[in-house]
Amino acid sequence: MLAVCDATENRLRTDATVNARISKPIHSKKARFVQEWLGLHGHHVVIDNDFGDATETAVIDFQRKSGLQPTGQVDQGTMDALVQPMLRAIAPDPSPAATIAGQAVRIAQRHLAEHPREIAGPNCGPWVRLYMGGHEGKDFLWCAGFVSYVLGQACRDLEQARPLISSQSCDALARDATERHTFFPGGGGTRPQPGWVFVRRKSANDWTHTGLVVNGEPTVFRTIEGNTNDDGIREGFEVCSLTHAYADKYDFIRI
Repeated sequence: MLAVCDATENRLRTDATVNARISKPIHSKKARFVQEWLGLHGHHVVIDNDFGDATETAVIDFQRKSGLQPTGQVDQGTMDALVQPMLRAIAPDPSPAATIAGQAVRIAQRHLAEHPREIAGPNCGPWVRLYMGGHEGKDFLWCAGFVSYVLGQACRDLEQARPLISSQSCDALARDATERHTFFPGGGGTRPQPGWVFVRRKSANDWTHTGLVVNGEPTVFRTIEGNTNDDGIREGFEVCSLTHAYADKYDFIRI
């Protein structure tokens, strides 16, 4: 099992380090963090910062399912188990792909396998805060944050400079790619390669959604993208793998 103390993210280490057992009764951000992760594991309780009877029972259920001593208290071992999905997703890759694009696809697939999704409200929860630099809430659409985080993780693994700005804005990604001459407008017959980025255009200077291309095929391209769902909407609640038909509204960024 991976340990929080070895996490590459300072914010995660801060949130998930247990200095004193988290138990009933307590009202704190740590209690909320536990409640969020319990819900992400399917042990849903009201997320209200209050560690009471319901949270204690959910912790016991999680501990039993995870093969831990069912104390109802959260020590570092229980916290490590709770945040394992995120620890696995962000762990350094000892044998990365040869290119940033190739490594970005591998990392996006790893995140997808851990089922990142919102909890406790629109654009909220630990996964959103990871992708959005600690921010969350209804105004923090996180598709660009997901793309930027995955690319940053790939660059870290390969110890290379970023090929695209890190931004929470689709517009900023498109503008930066234009300045780098790596932007390909839709409708031009460009078939994107694995690891490229797509941006969905609303108007000439407005892009409203983005994601990572996993594969470009003759008539469709396959993606992994955040803040969407199985219906393909741009304001969803999770990371999904989707298939899109080519259309003028999809522009591409070479990585």
